[in-house]
Amino acid sequence: MLRIPLLLTAIGLASSLAAQTLTGRVVDANNLPVVGATVYCDLSPTIQANTDALGNFTITSAMGLRNLRYDIAINPRSSIIAPLEYGRVQVSGVTNLGTVQLAPGTQISATLVGPTGLPLVGANLSAFDTAGLKLYTPNDGTDVNGNAQIVVPYGPLTFRAMPPVGTTLVALQEDITVTGPRAYGTITMRQGYALTGSIVRSGATPLPISNCEILATNMLTGESMFLANRRTNTLGAFNFLLPFGLYQLELQPAAGSPYAAREVFGIPVIDYSYSLGLVPLDPGVILSGTVRGPTGLAVAGADIDVITANGHKIYTPNDNTSATGAFSVVVPTGGTYSVQVDPLVASNLYGAKSAPVVVNASTNAGIITVPSGVPATITVIDALGAPVANAQMSVRNATTGAEYVVPGNTAGADGVIHAVVPQGNLDIRVKAPQGSLSAPVALPPSIVAGSLVTTVQLQPKTMCTNTQGLGILTVPNGGDIFLQWTIMNLTPQVQTFTVEASVPLPSGVEVPWVPAIPLDMPGPLGITLTFWIATPPVPATELKFLQKFLVRIRDAATTQLLDESYVYFVPQ
Repeated sequence: MLRIPLLLTAIGLASSLAAQTLTGRVVDANNLPVVGATVYCDLSPTIQANTDALGNFTITSAMGLRNLRYDIAINPRSSIIAPLEYGRVQVSGVTNLGTVQLAPGTQISATLVGPTGLPLVGANLSAFDTAGLKLYTPNDGTDVNGNAQIVVPYGPLTFRAMPPVGTTLVALQEDITVTGPRAYGTITMRQGYALTGSIVRSGATPLPISNCEILATNMLTGESMFLANRRTNTLGAFNFLLPFGLYQLELQPAAGSPYAAREVFGIPVIDYSYSLGLVPLDPGVILSGTVRGPTGLAVAGADIDVITANGHKIYTPNDNTSATGAFSVVVPTGGTYSVQVDPLVASNLYGAKSAPVVVNASTNAGIITVPSGVPATITVIDALGAPVANAQMSVRNATTGAEYVVPGNTAGADGVIHAVVPQGNLDIRVKAPQGSLSAPVALPPSIVAGSLVTTVQLQPKTMCTNTQGLGILTVPNGGDIFLQWTIMNLTPQVQTFTVEASVPLPSGVEVPWVPAIPLDMPGPLGITLTFWIATPPVPATELKFLQKFLVRIRDAATTQLLDESYVYFVPQ
């Protein structure tokens, strides 16, 4: 009774031991043979062969090849040709890969050291394509001096420097576009400290939320952090390393999860582990709809903002419209929301806002139609004729005062705004970024009937103010925020002015800080003060939303607004 199984086993063994051959030809981007490249099966030191003068290779059963599936890796000797790795390749009898073309490549190098400056042995460099797939980068580990180099293809990719396994150092990651050799020099890997917590359902029963993705940004530097364990486990818990900084977390539940995403601001990481405890997410439902142009065609790539009844934008990741103009976002259950649409500039459409809709269950907001506009090219320069980067334009209806949603309303580094505006009687205002020495300007109301091309020159301010904080802090209602306040008198005369501060709510109501304070200041002079300051308490309906602490300076005699600036904070 054992003969049949034994016979089948013998047949299978004979098949696997029969002569197997894997052949192919390796060429470069110009279809020239790649000579001396090593072709590996499962990176085995024995199941491999080198390409000959014509780029051909042959791997046989004498080298250990069997009737199996293999990962095939091709490692050129040249540092200007990118290595390549195939997925599972079935070898059966004589198997020919055909002609394999390798992409042009170039070298990325770095020296990795620890916080004390000592070289790190066992660290490595790696790269990922735009789809997040890891590229094949052989020999990418650091040597005894902390040196490593990899060869990668040209184009956009994500570069990552990983510390040795078992250390509490933090990886470095950045998105780059490879156009030639890149030498990072010495990279000092930072000490990391554990940030822990559990993401749970809000309410009396804090059920764990698993597989929730977490994104972390250092609010002091703008760096997007690499998190090796960026998803919560089955208990909703997370635990990852971050270097010194002040962080913003984006909490994104898995697709199909019945919870709304959330941002958490102002998380300090100093020189010790820190626990956030239970971090609640509100139950959520789907708010969907479709965006179309005036002729009924779908509007793809438009940015969708969901606005609450009291005027605050809520966090809705991945909220651009699809190729069919559709959008679908998860919002907290039980709210009243409007959908604001900001189309791409290339669409030649300007934005629109839907009517409010109560969302107690999955809701479709229907079709939102965005109108056709006209191109507006506005060059913004200062008093000396230099471009004003990041200048912003706002557009209102000159008759009703209603503000339009204007795509592309921010200037690039060249000071040029490429926007789309409606036709009609418009009130257009242009202002420089906060803290600039250039004063805003309001263009005379004008009838716009076609493409608008103009240059706007901003004149100098007489007084300037700027405020900066420690990122965005989350504080108790009425709690303290850090403020660095700068004020400058840009004239040679003494200026008499008042300073006022408030929290302006989206409704138009302002919650004052203290009564206006009169001051005199000689000029030209500038001073900077740093202090912790108590914020004015806001109504309960305004808690947990992003708010502005706004500082204004006015001419004491005329009450004319001279300048203003603000910092964001979140009262809870």
